[in-house]
Amino acid sequence: MVITSERLRIYYKDDPDQTGSQELIKRVVASGNVVVTSEKYKAETDRVEYDLDTRVLVLIGENSTVTSGKNILSGSKITVNRENGQIKVESSPQKRVKAVFYPKEKASNQNTKE
Repeated sequence: MVITSERLRIYYKDDPDQTGSQELIKRVVASGNVVVTSEKYKAETDRVEYDLDTRVLVLIGENSTVTSGKNILSGSKITVNRENGQIKVESSPQKRVKAVFYPKEKASNQNTKE
C-alpha cells in the first residue's frame, strides 16, 4: 500500500530501544489530497488514518472514494478492514452514500466445432 498526501504524520509505539523501524509504527495520519493505492483498489480523500496493528484504514472527507476496477464507493467516511476485506461506507447530512458495482464478465466459450 502506498499513501501520498500533502501532509503525513507517523506515530510510533513506545519503545525507547528501537527507533525508526517499520514494526514500531503504530499509526499513520495523512491529510490534504490523499491518494491510497494498493493492488486491489485506489482511494482518494481529504484525510486518512491507518492503524497498523488492526490494519484498518479510515478515509474521512465529503468526497471520499474507493475504486476497484470499474466499481466505485463514495461517502463521507469509509472504513476499510485490510485484514478481512470488509468495507463500511457512511454518509453525512449533506451527502448520501453512493455505490456502483459491475458484475464480473464471464469468459466467452471458445469451444467451436470445425
